[in-house]
Amino acid sequence: MKLRVAAIILALGVGLASWGTTVLTARFKSLAEDLQWLEPRAFEGLTVVAIGTGTAYENPSRLGPATLVGTGTRAVLVDAGRAVTEALRSARVPVTQPDTVFLTRLSPETTVG
Repeated sequence: MKLRVAAIILALGVGLASWGTTVLTARFKSLAEDLQWLEPRAFEGLTVVAIGTGTAYENPSRLGPATLVGTGTRAVLVDAGRAVTEALRSARVPVTQPDTVFLTRLSPETTVG
């Protein structure tokens, strides 16, 4: 009797785990359809993009200080403030495109990104 109860509980547990995995897989698949790889951005002439305009004081609506200078497919990042990767994605620039990072000073607001 105890063996039957244990087998039923085990079967229910495996079934529940299988169902949960199926639901999560379907959810992740639907989320992944919205994601796309960003192609390297091509800049016409010398272009300066303020990708983050925050300061040392926390402001949730502004990202940390960061500026992108680009020409052609070459990009240089000046400062790497808070959430710099999010700021680059918002500017449609892949995070791997900047090949040089200049830091104007070694304070946390320009280096923690």
